[in-house]
Amino acid sequence: MKNIKKFLVAIILVLFVFVLASCNSSNRYASDSSYYYEDDQEILYNSEGRKVVYYVDYNFNTKEPKSLVIDVRNKIISYNGYISFSNQSNYYTYYEFKVETEFINEIVEYLDSLNDITNKYITTKDITSSYNSNDAKIKRLEEKKKIYEDELENNSDLTTSEKLSYLKLIEDIDKELEEYYDKLDQMDIETKYSTIRLRFYQNNDVGFMQVFGNTVLGSLSFVGISLLIVSPFLLCGLIVYIVLRKKNKKEIKE
Repeated sequence: MKNIKKFLVAIILVLFVFVLASCNSSNRYASDSSYYYEDDQEILYNSEGRKVVYYVDYNFNTKEPKSLVIDVRNKIISYNGYISFSNQSNYYTYYEFKVETEFINEIVEYLDSLNDITNKYITTKDITSSYNSNDAKIKRLEEKKKIYEDELENNSDLTTSEKLSYLKLIEDIDKELEEYYDKLDQMDIETKYSTIRLRFYQNNDVGFMQVFGNTVLGSLSFVGISLLIVSPFLLCGLIVYIVLRKKNKKEIKE
């Protein structure tokens, strides 16, 4: 009989250790989301004579993301901004706006005044050197084209073959000029319109009682799962107990 009691105590101890291990494993992987706000130095001023591209990023963690999204969207649109891209997922809402750079300071000041900012980044890219380089290439090509055109117009001694040669050179220059014009146009658009990228996260902060309730429910669920897992072992232990008990009774009678 003593051996049976020891066996049952051992089974109970094993189950208790298993349940504790399950709970500890759950706590190990539970983590709270942490956020921080990086107050970058404002650098969206005094760029006269320069070609500067601006990128502004904000992350918000708010209990009412839908309301905040509507307010921010309407405010940016009031500055002649427009939505260039948007995306919604289970975790956050993302909006990318294009706004005229002349209004970027006012918009940044407005965004800074909002609550629930978790991250803020301002990135600039100065493309003045690249812009001036392309502009210089255009001027050189235009000068060369003017020389060829003058030669065709004023030199009556040119042979047909020479004229065709000049026309081919002018055609090639026109193709190069078109590429450089497109590059300058793209750079002008990039500097005229700044990019504002906003992410709105749902704040799921809860009170003490809800946290306590979730903790209790989580613990009970783990205990239930643990018991479900070890139930075959409990059943085997019970069968062994019954068999040993009958065996002991039989030996006593004999």
